[in-house]
Amino acid sequence: MHEYSIAESLVNLIASQPEVGPRSRVNSAKILVGRLSTVVPSALEFLFGIVPKPDNMKGMKLVVEEVAVHVRCDKCGTEWEPDTPVFICEKCGGSRATILSGQELLLQSIELDDEAPAA
Repeated sequence: MHEYSIAESLVNLIASQPEVGPRSRVNSAKILVGRLSTVVPSALEFLFGIVPKPDNMKGMKLVVEEVAVHVRCDKCGTEWEPDTPVFICEKCGGSRATILSGQELLLQSIELDDEAPAA
């Protein structure tokens, strides 16, 4: 289950951001997960909840937003959101397309409290 290693990597990525200092409490982080990314959002959310975190990240919430697949036909330029992983242009029948979105795995934002209470 690669979602566990992704959850660990997210913790490390969040902790390494310049705005996340030892006195900042992380309330939440929002990530974008494309439907073609092979990441199962519910598994990632669950595993993020159990992966070890520094004290200033304990209790934080992970907000996962799924990103739809959006493609453009290489032949005629028509853009659409396919229902299947077979990209056949609705307009010209072309079978070659460029993926414009849907492969993302991106940390979009972090919500902080500036001053965490002293321990």
